Amino acid sequence: MKKLLCISILTALTAVCAQAEEKKDVKKETADEDKVGFFGIGYQGMNNSFGYHNGISIRFAPQPIGGAIVISQASSNGEDQMAGSTAETTTSVFALQGKFMWSLIERKNSDFYIGGLVGLGYYQTETKNAATGNGEEEDASFMLGFLAGTEFRFTELPEIGFNFEIGYNFEGRNDENKNAAGTTTGDYDTAFGGTYVSFGVNYYF
Repeated sequence: MKKLLCISILTALTAVCAQAEEKKDVKKETADEDKVGFFGIGYQGMNNSFGYHNGISIRFAPQPIGGAIVISQASSNGEDQMAGSTAETTTSVFALQGKFMWSLIERKNSDFYIGGLVGLGYYQTETKNAATGNGEEEDASFMLGFLAGTEFRFTELPEIGFNFEIGYNFEGRNDENKNAAGTTTGDYDTAFGGTYVSFGVNYYF
C-alpha cells in the first residue's frame, strides 16, 4: 500500500513539474516573439522654409540615445498657356534632416525624449518661355533646431512606433535668380525662425 502511495505521489509530482516546464517554455517563446529591435524604417514629416515635406525615415529608437535620418524629394512639371505663348515650369525640392535624441522617460509602451536636429534644403525652379525668356531660381538652406517628442506603441503591435514631435528651428536661406544667359539677376539671404510639429510612423525590426 505504501509502495503504491509513493508511486502515485511521484507520478503527480512529475506531472506538475512537466506542466510547469511547459508553461515556462511557452512564456519564453512568447517573450522572444514580442522582442522588437531598435532599428526602424518608415514615414516622417518635416518642415523647412520651403514647406512641409513627406520623408522616408531611418530611425534608431532612443535607448536612451538614438537618432534619425529623414530624406524627402519631390518634383513637378507644368505648362501655362498665355496669350500665344507657353511657359513650361519644372520644380524640384530636396530636404535632408539628421536628428539626435535622448530619452528622459522610458515606459513599457512609450518614451519621452529631447534632442536636436540639423538640416539641408534645396529648391530649384526652371522656367522656359519663348516670349519672355527663360529663367532659373535656386534656393538653398541650412537649419539647426531642438525638439521634444514622444513615441508610443500598442501592446498588440509592439513593432510599430508612432511619434509626435514639437520644436523650434533656426534656418538660413540663400535665393539666387538667373536669366537665360546664366547671369545672376537677384541674390538674397534670409533668416527664418519658428516652431514646428512633426508626426511619424516607423516599423522596427
